[in-house]
Amino acid sequence: MTLVADDLKFRFTADRLCLDLASTLGERGHRDIERLNTVEDLEHWVVESELLNAPIAASRGDLIRVKVLRCAIIAIFEGILRGQTPRQGDLRVVNELAIAAPIGLQIESDAQTLKKVAVEGYACVFSTIARDAIQLLASHPGARLKACEDAGCRMLFLDTSRTANRRWCSMVGIGCGNRAKKRSFNERHREKSS
Repeated sequence: MTLVADDLKFRFTADRLCLDLASTLGERGHRDIERLNTVEDLEHWVVESELLNAPIAASRGDLIRVKVLRCAIIAIFEGILRGQTPRQGDLRVVNELAIAAPIGLQIESDAQTLKKVAVEGYACVFSTIARDAIQLLASHPGARLKACEDAGCRMLFLDTSRTANRRWCSMVGIGCGNRAKKRSFNERHREKSS
């Protein structure tokens, strides 16, 4: 499998933190692109996801725990898409990680700037993500929970569009919707010139 730089970029188009974590394993069941290969990748993801304002040192154990959490989140929400009840083991993982204190919030001296800080290392990061998954699950996302229609992508996202008719992980940049739109345009253009 040949990877290009865009394959390893983090995706933040799911409209939910827990689903953005799920997208760190891209093209599941197709190419299975791992975007969290190192502790440094995890450190960068927590800043890019805006969980923390500055990176904190991650351990190999933190990397393993975030992948366990990601696996549980994917299983829960892909199962819901198939009409299945979440497995107890997956719920246990989410519930256990949600117990720790979430990420701390502070206000800067300007009384306007919010600062997000780690309370107890990565336990607060996992707790914040797990709590987001619990809140999403408890909201009964139903028809708003979707997977990208591109068979090679299948990224989970929450459709927050007014009409709830979003079909793709994203319509911009490297998003599947943008690529599908370009393919459709090229096909129409070829048909007209034939």
